[in-house]
Amino acid sequence: MQGEIQILIAKYVSADEAKIALKKLQASKENQGVEITDAAVVSRAEIGELQIHETEDVTGGRGATVGGILGGVLGIIAGPAGVIAGAALGAAVGGAAASVIDTGIPHKRLQEIGAALEPPHAALVVLTEAGFLPFLETIIGGSSVEFLIETRNPEAVRQVELDREVALKALRAGDALASGGMVSPNTSE
Repeated sequence: MQGEIQILIAKYVSADEAKIALKKLQASKENQGVEITDAAVVSRAEIGELQIHETEDVTGGRGATVGGILGGVLGIIAGPAGVIAGAALGAAVGGAAASVIDTGIPHKRLQEIGAALEPPHAALVVLTEAGFLPFLETIIGGSSVEFLIETRNPEAVRQVELDREVALKALRAGDALASGGMVSPNTSE
């Protein structure tokens, strides 16, 4: 990403409306080449329960699974006793890394947005370049949609993108190993 990075927050009357807007957003990413670093639907159920569905962030469960696979492979190199120890250590490290590396919209910010929502309202939160904002507002907007725009620190965004690249490469490597494939240090996909 080259331009100024911003967070677009679109507030909807219901979670269903926010999910429909997310599908439109994903279609614009695929069909029109809109740069979307991350997107999340934040909703508050009638009983007040906060729900966050982030599209790009690495979850602790997936990180632990991939870490366990990678640790198991490393354990095989160390022998039979190392398999169990390597898998357990890899799972712990992978889960911890995923919970520390927030590769998109800061989770704390998503919780703050959710805390401000009244049930059954929802918000679609999008991390993107400033130049895409007018187009995105027309794609996901409507007569009852409220928009708020926040600017992100460019250096923090650059670091998040680097962290995300590293995390996604590790997940791809773990997925390849889990499906019985091979991993090459020269392969980026």
